[in-house]
Amino acid sequence: MTAAGQEKWKLSIQSPSTDTSEPDIGYSFFGSREVALKFACQRRPSGRKAIRIEGPNGESMDENEIAEWCAALQSKE
Repeated sequence: MTAAGQEKWKLSIQSPSTDTSEPDIGYSFFGSREVALKFACQRRPSGRKAIRIEGPNGESMDENEIAEWCAALQSKE
């Protein structure tokens, strides 16, 4: 049996704030890196940006790496 949150990829998304000068940060969890990345890329046009993806074994991608992955995905479509 696995512990809660284990084998999950955590995606941190920054959204423009509507009531303060600080941006809002939200989190979503996914079963794979690829699904998390695709979700992150879909959020970009709405003004939200993925700022970090963290894997279950300490893997991580920062905002720039995510943006590069999204650009590569878009060029394939």
